[in-house]
Amino acid sequence: NGHINIHPHNYQSIGQGTFTNVVDTTVFLNENFYSGGVDGDNVTFNAFLDKGTYTLRLLVTTSTNKGIVDIDIDSVEVASFDLYSASTVTNVVKSQTGIVIASSGLKAIRLRADGKNASSSSYQLFMVALALWRTA
Repeated sequence: NGHINIHPHNYQSIGQGTFTNVVDTTVFLNENFYSGGVDGDNVTFNAFLDKGTYTLRLLVTTSTNKGIVDIDIDSVEVASFDLYSASTVTNVVKSQTGIVIASSGLKAIRLRADGKNASSSSYQLFMVALALWRTA
């Protein structure tokens, strides 16, 4: 009840878009999960979280065709990360602290494309893994 790892192939539902799961030996866990690159693409994972404060870490690849990913827990935005970079960089850790879960229970954790950097060519979402650590 203090740490949870979410692997991309364990999604609950795809709300919009086409998502692909492929083997890639250049990234941690050898697994890529990415969207087709349309603004609004989203995927939901379910996980039981105890009441408390959490740190979220998202392991991604950044590149010239990546969008901005927002992360919602039970429809409340808790983090937003720009996945654009001028060249491809693997195993990048994005982190958000101070996420408060008010009540214990099964939570819907949704990743969604919400715009893009002006320099990006697409809205593609990308995930290698997602983790939540309870800190209080």
